[in-house]
Amino acid sequence: MENYNIEMTENQTDRIVKTLKMEYAVCLALLLAVVALYELGGIEMGGLLENERLAFWMENIGIILMIALLPYALKKFSAVVSKINKEMPCEKRLDIYLRMSRLRLGILWLVCCYNIVLYYETLNSIGAFCALAAFLSMFFCVPGKRKVGDELHMNADEVA
Repeated sequence: MENYNIEMTENQTDRIVKTLKMEYAVCLALLLAVVALYELGGIEMGGLLENERLAFWMENIGIILMIALLPYALKKFSAVVSKINKEMPCEKRLDIYLRMSRLRLGILWLVCCYNIVLYYETLNSIGAFCALAAFLSMFFCVPGKRKVGDELHMNADEVA
């Protein structure tokens, strides 16, 4: 019976890791599609060049989003996951991990996408730097089987 539970948890861990990796790939593809649309002329660049006041406020919003949400996405995730009770069933821990990973991905994608659009609309490098920071942060968050096991305090038998 215990061997069956370990096998079931292993399958769930594999499924969650594959699901999250696919979701990360879709988010990255969407970001690249936005960049491609601007670069290939599908969307006109520089829409905010004439309205300096709006561009100023949009840049400030982009910077505030990056300063506020990047640390929140990275540190809050760690704090929540580290508080998951080791005594909980593995299925429950994996479900919480999946939901928190999706939330973190959504936050990082929002910051990155907003700042990419900001860069192309204002043609100011502030948006590019903020988007690059969010984009690189996404790569530190891509889950692996071992990473999931370490963060959820699962032993090697449960994750293997």
